[in-house]
Amino acid sequence: MEFCLLGPVGVIADGRPLVIGRQRERALLAVLLLSVGRPVPFHQLIDLLWKDAPPPSARKSLQVHVSRLRAQLDRAGGDAVRLTAQGGGYAIHTDPALVDAHRFTTLVEQARGCDDPAERGRTLRTALELWHGPALADLAMSDRLRHQLCGGLDELRLSATELRIESDLALGRHHELIPELTELTAAHPTRERLIAAHMLALYRCERQADALSLFQRISDHLAEELGVTPGTRMRGLHLAILRDDPDLGLQRQPAADATPVTAVRQLPPDIINFSGREAALTGLRALVARAPDQAPTVCVIHGMGGVGKTKLAVHAAHRLVADGWGQDRQLFVDLHGFSADQTPADPAAVLREFLQLLGVPSEQIPAGLESRTAVFRDRLSGTRTLLLLDNAAREDQVLPLLPAGSGCVVLVTSRRNLSVEGAVSLPLEVFTEQEALNVLVNIAGADRVDADRAAAAELVRLCGRLPIAVTLAAHRLRTRPAWNIADLLARLRDRNRVLSELVVGDRAVQNVFALSYQALSPHRRRLLRLLSLHPGEDATAASAAVLAGLPTQEAEALLEELLDEHVLQQTTTDRYRLHDLLRAYTKGQAREVDRLPHRAAMRRLLIWYLQTATRARGVLDAHLRRVVVDEELYEPIGDRTEFGSAGEAMAWFLAERGNMVAAVLAAPRAGEHVLTWQLASTLVSFFNRSKHWDDWISTHRVALAAAQHCDDRVGQAHIFNGLGAAYSDVHRFGESIDCHRAAAGLFRDADDRSGQAWNLNNLGVVYDRVRHFTEASDCYLQALALFRQDQDRQGEGLSLNNLGDVHLQMGEAGQAAAYLRQALDCQRAAGDVAGQRYTRATFGDLERTAGDLDQAIDHYQDALSISLKVGDRWQAAQILTRLADALTAAGRTDEAGRFLDRALEMRTSLAGVGTRDKAHNLGLIEDRPGS
Repeated sequence: MEFCLLGPVGVIADGRPLVIGRQRERALLAVLLLSVGRPVPFHQLIDLLWKDAPPPSARKSLQVHVSRLRAQLDRAGGDAVRLTAQGGGYAIHTDPALVDAHRFTTLVEQARGCDDPAERGRTLRTALELWHGPALADLAMSDRLRHQLCGGLDELRLSATELRIESDLALGRHHELIPELTELTAAHPTRERLIAAHMLALYRCERQADALSLFQRISDHLAEELGVTPGTRMRGLHLAILRDDPDLGLQRQPAADATPVTAVRQLPPDIINFSGREAALTGLRALVARAPDQAPTVCVIHGMGGVGKTKLAVHAAHRLVADGWGQDRQLFVDLHGFSADQTPADPAAVLREFLQLLGVPSEQIPAGLESRTAVFRDRLSGTRTLLLLDNAAREDQVLPLLPAGSGCVVLVTSRRNLSVEGAVSLPLEVFTEQEALNVLVNIAGADRVDADRAAAAELVRLCGRLPIAVTLAAHRLRTRPAWNIADLLARLRDRNRVLSELVVGDRAVQNVFALSYQALSPHRRRLLRLLSLHPGEDATAASAAVLAGLPTQEAEALLEELLDEHVLQQTTTDRYRLHDLLRAYTKGQAREVDRLPHRAAMRRLLIWYLQTATRARGVLDAHLRRVVVDEELYEPIGDRTEFGSAGEAMAWFLAERGNMVAAVLAAPRAGEHVLTWQLASTLVSFFNRSKHWDDWISTHRVALAAAQHCDDRVGQAHIFNGLGAAYSDVHRFGESIDCHRAAAGLFRDADDRSGQAWNLNNLGVVYDRVRHFTEASDCYLQALALFRQDQDRQGEGLSLNNLGDVHLQMGEAGQAAAYLRQALDCQRAAGDVAGQRYTRATFGDLERTAGDLDQAIDHYQDALSISLKVGDRWQAAQILTRLADALTAAGRTDEAGRFLDRALEMRTSLAGVGTRDKAHNLGLIEDRPGS
């Protein structure tokens, strides 16, 4: 079997073409083959095949097309190819090597890793010969759709052509290339690699004037059509041609009386207003002071673009020279690892430049890289040389440039965490707040900052404390003396325009990010774009995999690669986040790509969060029958996370709380109104334990609006009930009662007996808290009857406990004890250990009221143990205080003190999670089991 996509879509089976007549089936085959081995979601296939205007029967039609295509492939390919339904979509499983597009990509990657230009050129020719016209040439599709599907392949084809031409140039084939380059540069006048290759070929053919004329024509075209000037690559080549640079390939004999030009003090000027980074500078100076006796001292300074690596390295180099290092020579080179329109510097060319400036005559510089390295190391042997290698892309750029002498110091900067043997790694993070404020003071002036310190702090926060962003913001203030900091803040608060505001002259934060972004492979760029759409602040490998529609292991590998590239940051060992400004940049990139896959990605993520949270809630409340979302409601998405205990479930909720809240708030904007209320409702068990009241209320308000938007009355009932419980917790009792009454009518209309029971129980809790005990008792009794009809043993046990508690408060100890014994018997029979934490605590209150302090203490300790086991620290804090009171009454004051200390510690840690003046100044709310 062979599959052809690089030209007309086709299949060759046993050497003969396989006829696939219907165009939609050929399109379906092409889309699936482009993602071979990975499922393409149903809705994405429908949008692609029907050009964003699918008929109502599109899902059924898609199934028919799939069935026909599968039958044809099964007949022709046997076990070589399988078309399966998988993960909410369809996938083709076959050897990627059978697909010309994937074979082409593999060959190009192999060529890029090949050092021999002859072998590299042969591999690229083999790859390019796979093309027989535009990709998917015979499929009728819009330019937008073609770009979405084939844009990456088209770009890779051009890049491969450029690399093949550069390989041929390295082999001296410039004469052969002129006709091809003339045609290519006419078709692609903005491809600077092609233009540079054409100029170099003309120059090597001794057509210097033509090369310079080509540069001028392209410069005029760029200015007229795009309003830009040629990039660094073309400008550098233009100057090299003007001065007949010998590295361009035409070796000139120097004049007999020429005196070699030398330069051994090459460091760029120090930064006058440099501030911050004192810890890094101190560490660097200490590192050099401990220099080894047998080898040079090498330090790799790495971090994200704009973090200030070069500034630190230059300033550190000058400090080291002042300390006495690098007295003989100070060498500097920009390796252009991440430079606009310029390929990474060839270490052989760098060595030639270094040797010339060290006084070695051009005709005595050897041709090969290894020989040049040997001469370079010989020249530096026995010297005290400081070498600054700035902006390195790869290890193979750096290694040939390292001296061997022990008196030498090498500083390397890179956006990647380079692995250089023997080197010390110095990761550079964003500024501390104080460092960022110091930069603001140094550039914009102390008066501006002192006039509004709060605004200054917000300014550096909106800049993400990224040094280049803070610096540019400070320069904007300095050039706008009429502005105060608040004026610039008003502009930066709009995250859609923040990057356009951080520009001064030709320096811009977005340009720095663009270099890092463009250096990534297409797969990495795609994942980065999708991560920018993640509603929360960070992502795990599992959630990133769901967004991208990838296996978790593959997503994790890509995330780790992005981490090495310093375009991602890591908060803990398994969580990844984008810097806020880089997120703004990649969101802009995502907007330039078709939005349909992004909507599909968001829906996948929301469903995955819903399914995982549903399982976690099922463990937290194992006996809770009122489950909002059935497992079968949505097709399974991503890896299935299982929770072995309530502690594990609670830990997952705590880790994902910010993301889940953000998902609820983002879901309506994505048009997912049903998922909005379902997600919010699934969080209630967690919120009931954690008491994140602000999150609880905000998610439920959004969820209520979403349920009302889609007229989902069951959803409204659940959300009114959850919102009522939250309002009750924060003592907004009138609003709480209104919510529960609204829920009661909706549950009755839906004939939802379980919902009615839980809502009545929660309404009873509200009346209990306002000391309307008769109304509370009536609600609990009605809930109890409904729970028993529904055979809900968890609900039955909790309502019996609540009845016992309310009768105890009414002074009816006997009736209270009877209800509590029934509650405990019910919970034991049902195996509801978690529910017993409430009943044991109420029994403790009963015994303490009766004066049996030992029994009360035993009950409280049982309740405390269960609360901690199920992750309910809120209830545990309540019980600790009641236990301490009982111990004090029993004369066991030392023990009571220890429990009070634990209670205070737990209350303090919980106080920041909610509203209402830190829960009555850490007094916390007395709890009744609800939700």
